[in-house]
Amino acid sequence: MIQYRLATIDDVEGIQHVLSTTWLSTYSNLKPETIEQVKARWHSTEFLSKQINNEKFYFPIAVDSEEVVGIATSGTREEEAVDLFRFYVLPEHQGKGIGSKLFVMVEDRYPDAKKVRAYVDVNNQQGIEYYERQGFKKIKQETEESFGEVMIEWLMEMEL
Repeated sequence: MIQYRLATIDDVEGIQHVLSTTWLSTYSNLKPETIEQVKARWHSTEFLSKQINNEKFYFPIAVDSEEVVGIATSGTREEEAVDLFRFYVLPEHQGKGIGSKLFVMVEDRYPDAKKVRAYVDVNNQQGIEYYERQGFKKIKQETEESFGEVMIEWLMEMEL
């Protein structure tokens, strides 16, 4: 049975597993060295631990038999808008409602929010379709440079 709760430092290794597994399929268009740089920096134990311990971030996870199978990371950068920074479910657990439950947890965390935003790589068709099924709309494309590689992303928003 899937359990949902906030991440703790003890979950970092499981979170890293979810991130490394999903990033390989989600961002297969990126160079392998870019993915390695992302993992070394944004998926590091230190970086994730800081986010888990930072009250400005909301970090719910889904756990199945002590294995982390889904994660979400959110926060607010402006009043009345929630930013969904990470939202991943292991491929073998997708389609079971785990992402939907994590998303409801994020919505519930911010009762005064008027919208939720997410940035989705233009090549991540599965992610774009998922967000659209949840009610998100494509707002505009933005370009971001990370580790020397240019990524084109959709800014997607959903009104609450």
